Amino acid sequence: MSQTYSTSLTTLAVLERAGQEDRAFRAADIRESLGLTRGQLFAHLVTLREAGWLEHLPDSTFRLSLKARHLGERALAQAGIGERVRPVMEELTGSVMEAVSLAVIDGDVARIVERVEPDRAVLADSTFEGRMNLRHSASGRVLLAWGSPAKVRALRASGVDVPGDDELDAIKEHGYALSDTGIGLETVAVAVPVFDAGGAVFAALSIIGPVGRFDPAQALGELTAAAARMNELHTGLGAER
Repeated sequence: MSQTYSTSLTTLAVLERAGQEDRAFRAADIRESLGLTRGQLFAHLVTLREAGWLEHLPDSTFRLSLKARHLGERALAQAGIGERVRPVMEELTGSVMEAVSLAVIDGDVARIVERVEPDRAVLADSTFEGRMNLRHSASGRVLLAWGSPAKVRALRASGVDVPGDDELDAIKEHGYALSDTGIGLETVAVAVPVFDAGGAVFAALSIIGPVGRFDPAQALGELTAAAARMNELHTGLGAER
């Protein structure tokens, strides 16, 4: 094995080990498990920082950059996740006759990665935005409530407006989130979490409709059932691998 090849594998091992931390970490927190000297580990951390995979914070800790998150999302897309969940979304849309979306966190927003519109003359929003505010959207609230607390803290530290911990705890207790209807929108959405094979939230499944027509409470049961079916699909995907 060449030295370059070995060094590359070690750098990837450091990145993988960094991904196991729930919050920003110090080099000493991961050095022993990797079997590296301080100098060796710091060289790999600097390489990952320069490549954009890690951020080096003012307090000398490191954390994964959002580049790692983007790669994970691309992996899901290439694995055909959209192809697996779309039939479930189409069935849900046909039942509630409102738009159904699947969204993930992308930096400081929730981004729609799959959307199914109902076959009706009047749509809730035929020119929907693919990016949604984390604080005010139902999907953003769900992704934060079930996501990593370290991620929420990092967003706050960077100045992103996110719900408070009490609000996120309440969302998690209820099992769903509603969009903020107090900001003048004519639509309302309800969202629930979708989990990957490891039990971590990776997306939010939502239904959106006009305030005067769509009742989130009536649609919640079908939405939750659809999310449960998606969870089963992802569990099966993990077993296949």
